[in-house]
Amino acid sequence: MNALRRGERTIFMTISKVFVVFLFLIFAVISVANNSAFVAALAGVGVFVTAAVLFPLEQIRDGLEWFNEGGAGKWLHNGYLRVMPGRSPDDRRRGQIGPKTLLALAMVVLMVSSLAIAGVAMADEDSNETATVTHDEYLTDGAYAAEFNDSSSVELTDRNVKTSIEETDAFVRVKADNPNSYAVEVTMKVHQDIIPPAEVGDVSDTDDDVTASWENTHDFEQDESYTEITFTMDANSDVTFAPSKVRIHTMAWKDTATSGDGWLDRITSPFGSEGDLEERTYTLNSSDGSIQTVPLQNNDGQSIDDWHAVYRTGPDDDWTPITTDSSDAAFYRTASGGEAVKFHFDTDNYADGEVEVEFTADPNLRDQFTYEIRSLTAGWTDMVSFDILSVSAPTSATEVIP
Repeated sequence: MNALRRGERTIFMTISKVFVVFLFLIFAVISVANNSAFVAALAGVGVFVTAAVLFPLEQIRDGLEWFNEGGAGKWLHNGYLRVMPGRSPDDRRRGQIGPKTLLALAMVVLMVSSLAIAGVAMADEDSNETATVTHDEYLTDGAYAAEFNDSSSVELTDRNVKTSIEETDAFVRVKADNPNSYAVEVTMKVHQDIIPPAEVGDVSDTDDDVTASWENTHDFEQDESYTEITFTMDANSDVTFAPSKVRIHTMAWKDTATSGDGWLDRITSPFGSEGDLEERTYTLNSSDGSIQTVPLQNNDGQSIDDWHAVYRTGPDDDWTPITTDSSDAAFYRTASGGEAVKFHFDTDNYADGEVEVEFTADPNLRDQFTYEIRSLTAGWTDMVSFDILSVSAPTSATEVIP
């Protein structure tokens, strides 16, 4: 019976001790991982108090005093005198060190130094690892979209990494700050009410040091598209992605709730109907950026089924149909599976605003006729410039050969 009671008592005492250890671990984790300095400070106090209970502080204090008062140095010096030749207290006896002892000491020094070097290498390897930070609250938390709609700016901080989105003159500027001592790979998932989805591709920051992948991603479960921006930052660095490099144009869609629904409104005129759009013709200018995206559908299911575009390199030049030839002053690429079109402008060889693109959505017969005339004019100009129509003067038949 006494043995059973002692066993039960031991169990309850063990539970009590484990509870203190559990508190110590909880306080330690909170003090390290919490972003709030006040909460981390309180947790640090908890760590100190529980450590005072768990660890033999008096013995630790006595050991530190032994080092501080020179006791450790005296002990090491006495050992040094015992083993080194000619260093014994009476100098008449040789030290007790021999070849085997020297070899053992060398092996100990080699092992300790190897462990130290390995530890430093592991620490350096850990510091070179890249952490992953995902800021998806821009997408999942509707409060951020509402704040951006009210103030034209929004920011988010996670694991000390801060990102922000600002709107300036139809552009969006993305900034990020990494004060940590390690590199981070940042992924931002942004709601379409903050940044209209567009397949932009690679975008360089203002210093041309960091490249971000700017993609249009579709969530099939939620049936919505959003912008995903991914880039890697060095330790203690900040980046700003230049808005002048990217512009997303918004089409003037008709309001489906207020548009007419009579049978006359459903008749399509070949000369004047805009279909789902209030306006069908838009002019894009190279001063607005080297890459400009035009979405071909909106969130209400309205879409542009057909389009054409022409470009020119000056107000006095003829309009030329745009193609996918990247050697031209302007060319296009389809993106997002045909849901958007990106226009690329040559801003290296032409001045700001010198290259213009005229984009026409859902062209009617009049638009098609104008486009064909411009195509013929551009083709005729090319033929003349390549001297295809030039004719050589005939040689005189009366020429006399001596």
